[in-house]
Amino acid sequence: MLESMNAVPVRRLLASVLISCSLIACSDDDDKEERDEGRDLYVFGDSLSDTGNIGEFLTFNDDLPDPFYENRITNGPVIVDYVAQALGEAVEPAEYVEPGEDGTNYAVSGSKANDPDPNLTLSNQIDFFLRNNNDVVDPKDLFIIFIGGNDITGAVGQEGAAATAALDAAVAEVGDAVMDIATRGGREFFVLTVPDIGKTPDLLEADAGTPGRAAKASMLTQYYNDSLRLTMDSVKNQLLTMNLTGVEITVVDTFAIFNDKLARAAELGLTNTTDACYIIADFAFKPPCNEALLPNYAFFDKIHPSGRMHELVGKDVAAQIEAVVNAQ
Repeated sequence: MLESMNAVPVRRLLASVLISCSLIACSDDDDKEERDEGRDLYVFGDSLSDTGNIGEFLTFNDDLPDPFYENRITNGPVIVDYVAQALGEAVEPAEYVEPGEDGTNYAVSGSKANDPDPNLTLSNQIDFFLRNNNDVVDPKDLFIIFIGGNDITGAVGQEGAAATAALDAAVAEVGDAVMDIATRGGREFFVLTVPDIGKTPDLLEADAGTPGRAAKASMLTQYYNDSLRLTMDSVKNQLLTMNLTGVEITVVDTFAIFNDKLARAAELGLTNTTDACYIIADFAFKPPCNEALLPNYAFFDKIHPSGRMHELVGKDVAAQIEAVVNAQ
């Protein structure tokens, strides 16, 4: 989600139908199976969604060491893994710097919705997706966009109107991404809000030296998410004026889900919600945390959720998305 790619060495830029159902029920199941056949789940975002693209960029023989889980920037599956599992889909990394790859996850750790470096932006991911698909989008496909944490983190260091202006530009890029895909045939979008950046160990530590820093990060996270909702409403209206009907854009409130898990940490078995367990720069655990205690931590490192937190949030996100998909 949140850490710039400049902080790490870079090698390259980066069932059959059940028996004994009623005639009507079987017909409904047949219709759904026909809709689902050939459907793909595409993902765009940052490290909260990256399922392995990072491995194509870092100098670790294409694999991050333990306790990283299969090139994810955490110790377990990430949120979109749970969504894919619920939908019976795959989110293999596109590894789109290499020709011939056909994965559907274009998310790259360190990416922003808007950034001067064109290689680490949402628009770059969309461009590669469209190029790989010959500028044609299958209306059966599903699209998840989950990005903005790095933009918010960057905005925390800016003052006044500059901070909100930066986030306005980031949100506009998300809107453009939906438009780019929808105007080429995309019909089903799930846009995830960003978890509260002010709750990360990184901002909590910064707050100790600069009081108010964490509160500012939380405020900017809410600003970004509110703007995201308004922008998605605007995109829907724009598409209607273009006579593009049937486009569904669902905003999933990851912010609220994440904060709910933090608020119920004790009952969920999370004994530490404020500290990092692992220091990525050193590839070492941060005492007193160790591999045995990691499942009890909400955060893997100073900015990324732990595998357990991804699981808790991911299952809720997956349930919401699955309900929307199954209702069609």
